[in-house]
Amino acid sequence: MGTSAIKGLFYIRLIAVIFILIAITIAVAFQFRLQHTQVHLPLCQAHAVY
Repeated sequence: MGTSAIKGLFYIRLIAVIFILIAITIAVAFQFRLQHTQVHLPLCQAHAVY
């Protein structure tokens, strides 16, 4: 009983860590895309003008 409970906790922790990593990755990517869009849009408009 004891070992399976410890194994279950380990897997729960592993899944939690993976979810946290995915959330951080999505947040960073979203932030980067926002900044990229803010930088890129004026450049695109400048290119459209010329």
